[in-house]
Amino acid sequence: MLRHQLTLAFRSFMKFKKIFAINLFGLAIGLTTVVLIMMWVNDELSISRNHEKIDRIYAVMTNHDNTGGIVTIGSTPGDMAEAMKAELSQVELAAGTSPFINGVAFENGDTKMTGAGLYVDQTYFDIFSVDFIEGNPSQIMTGINSLAISETMATKLFGSPKDAIGKSVKWQVFDFQNDVEVTGVYKDFGSMEVDKPDYFLSFSYFKQMRGDGVHWGNFNASTYLLLRPDTDVAAFNEQIAGFIKAKDEGSNVSAFVQPYGDTYLYGTYEDGKVAGGRIVVVKFFSAIAIFILIIACINFMNLTTARSMSRLKEIGVKKSMGASRVGLFGQFMVESLLLTFMALVLAILATFILQPFFNQVTSKTLSMSFQPELILLLLGIWLLTSFLAGIYPAVYLSRFKPVEVMKSNIKGSFGELLARKGLVVFQFAISLLLIIGISVIGKQMTFIQNQNLGYNQSQLLQINASGVNPNQLDSFLAELKKSPGVENASSLIPIYVLNAALNSFRKW
Repeated sequence: MLRHQLTLAFRSFMKFKKIFAINLFGLAIGLTTVVLIMMWVNDELSISRNHEKIDRIYAVMTNHDNTGGIVTIGSTPGDMAEAMKAELSQVELAAGTSPFINGVAFENGDTKMTGAGLYVDQTYFDIFSVDFIEGNPSQIMTGINSLAISETMATKLFGSPKDAIGKSVKWQVFDFQNDVEVTGVYKDFGSMEVDKPDYFLSFSYFKQMRGDGVHWGNFNASTYLLLRPDTDVAAFNEQIAGFIKAKDEGSNVSAFVQPYGDTYLYGTYEDGKVAGGRIVVVKFFSAIAIFILIIACINFMNLTTARSMSRLKEIGVKKSMGASRVGLFGQFMVESLLLTFMALVLAILATFILQPFFNQVTSKTLSMSFQPELILLLLGIWLLTSFLAGIYPAVYLSRFKPVEVMKSNIKGSFGELLARKGLVVFQFAISLLLIIGISVIGKQMTFIQNQNLGYNQSQLLQINASGVNPNQLDSFLAELKKSPGVENASSLIPIYVLNAALNSFRKW
């Protein structure tokens, strides 16, 4: 039966070649756009969610009730993790982290490498999935001078990850420096992580250097919790709301937890509550993909119903020979499924061709690898498109009565005419909406790119000079000015970086 219907579908395509070609390429173009957008959407929804225990990992957020309103940040006191683990039965594990100063130079002999890193404790690796290729994961941060580095960093500094273990590395920022020992090497973080630290230092080392700077009124760390499976998160948030105030009398700060997997998409807060974030952009592009799919399906429906008069005799003969409405309905749906499948194949080929350009536009590294998630996504797009595009033509064409067909007494009803015209109007309305939206976004981007920033960006170069001793900075600038092509040179040390360096390393 299926083979017979497929044969009839191919014969119909060959008989109406122009309509078939328009439908095929129209759907293919629409599906190409939809597949590219949905790949981007799927990537956005997957960021920060690739950890084994992600369903139980929470980030502690703090609401600061200031005179200008409530400000929500992801920073907590340095002792927050340890205190929550000791005092709250719902907390299975708690980890404290703090960012190291960006651009710190790590040295092994004459080889240097800069990067961004975090102070973490050993519990961090029990909560988050970090793939170590060298070293014992359960003892990575047991020493106060421990250092775990990425595979790329290990290869650059030591030649290979294996050769890095047990080696001493010197780091330097301004005129502060120290030696640490490499205790582990992990695989580079992929595109699914927002933060991709090049190295991890001991959180105990951070607390020791900060000394009196670690107190309940100083929010210089982040806290992550692994809650027990049966935890009522809403009740837990009520319980910890006054946790900081109980430690610091007169504090205006309250705490709550947010699923770690939501921190990337839901990063906007109003009055101390989640109010959106990047998820708005994801929903916007998802809506665009749906609109484009609807437009492509409406094209298919209009073209199919428009040529219905040319298929009346075929329908009449089949019904007079005993074909049921259900059988004709199935035949037209098979045609829709087959044509949509062919369009999807073309869309996949076009996606492969356009993928490098799309990655450049979106600053991502999306790939058309046929993993289960992508296969399910493509299968869903195929079935949904086939249903949307084929359901109305199948119902419309299979309803004709054989007697009316043979007498050529078919007259379209007012409802059918209204439906077709309504589809066209709806299609043009969506198209105009998308055109207007793109025009507004384009003007905004033009404004951003051409806005006067107060200085000339042309031929302006910024160099990270954190490895230069401040006492030698003037000499460094003087040498730069002597270089061919350098018209002038100056230096800038952000005050927050200087304060952080002085406070963090005052004991050294």
